[in-house]
Amino acid sequence: MLRFVFSILFLTQALAPTLASACEKAAYDAETREAIDGQDIERVEQILNDSQDLFDAGRRSADDLRCLFGQFEKMHPSTISFIEDWRAAYPTSVFAQTAQAFSLNAVSWQVRGPRDARDVYPAALRDFSELQSHAWGLAEAAYKARPRLVPASDALIMLSNPNGQSRRREEIVGAVMRADPNADPNAGTLSHATGLIMSGWAGHGRWSKTPAPPMPTVFRMLRKRL
Repeated sequence: MLRFVFSILFLTQALAPTLASACEKAAYDAETREAIDGQDIERVEQILNDSQDLFDAGRRSADDLRCLFGQFEKMHPSTISFIEDWRAAYPTSVFAQTAQAFSLNAVSWQVRGPRDARDVYPAALRDFSELQSHAWGLAEAAYKARPRLVPASDALIMLSNPNGQSRRREEIVGAVMRADPNADPNAGTLSHATGLIMSGWAGHGRWSKTPAPPMPTVFRMLRKRL
């Protein structure tokens, strides 16, 4: 069983495009960074909306969208304050909600640190849980409003273990695969999901000693692709 799990982890990484190299070549990525640095909320909202429309039309990849939202994981104070202002200006924007989910997740892990839960101060664990819960609510709202926003489904997958939402993660992975059975999001989505199968692979091992729960949907989808 372990050999199979490690094999699919390796193969899904091979199936997924190299995100870092894709981002380096993307002119719109620099354009988004420039707009964030300039505190141009309307421009960022427009870039992301246009990018999602292009993705929906089959003219932009899921990893292009992932590149754009990677900007919001940066821990720079200007990025964090920009997201807060953006959410205030566009409280129902699925892009702002997803961006803040990524930002809160990054902040929460800075607060908590990488140690086992038993070695973390209770106050830090409490703050971590509150930030994770808030991030989950934002990502869930964005996903429900626009299910084909791949960064929103990615965020829910990423946040599922700390929020005790393994069943919801299963539903989301299945829904993404059914919506695009042979299309671009799949390799990246499966790669994110398989990273949560094993304790110590960005799963429960990062925050407790409990093994991550099995994900039958992910296994079924992987077997179809391999």
